[in-house]
Amino acid sequence: MINVGDVLVIFTNFTNPPKPKFHVCVAVSEGYFFRINSKSHFLCSIPLPKADNPFLHHDSFIECGSLIMYSDEDVEDALNNGKGVIGSLGKGSLIALRDYCATLKTLNEAEREAILVELNAIID
Repeated sequence: MINVGDVLVIFTNFTNPPKPKFHVCVAVSEGYFFRINSKSHFLCSIPLPKADNPFLHHDSFIECGSLIMYSDEDVEDALNNGKGVIGSLGKGSLIALRDYCATLKTLNEAEREAILVELNAIID
């Protein structure tokens, strides 16, 4: 079982070469995740400070421009065969993520609504 804001290490084929990467869950019901990167390689990235997220090794970034959908099986595999939940975003990071997603043009209305409903539920 995971919650919105939980960070998992999930093996991804979306990198070159494919490798395990940190991902933050932004909508449990839909299986929506954003990837976490150590550098701001991509547009639509927001800072993820280590000070608010002690599970990080250093300041990082949430890549919000590419919404990733993982199946329940993918998540279960990461939980059972990987490192599991390695941490959860701090409240300041959750608020920053919610505020950014509210205006993010790369999300369609249904994606934005699903993310905002679940982020608001955990923040309030």
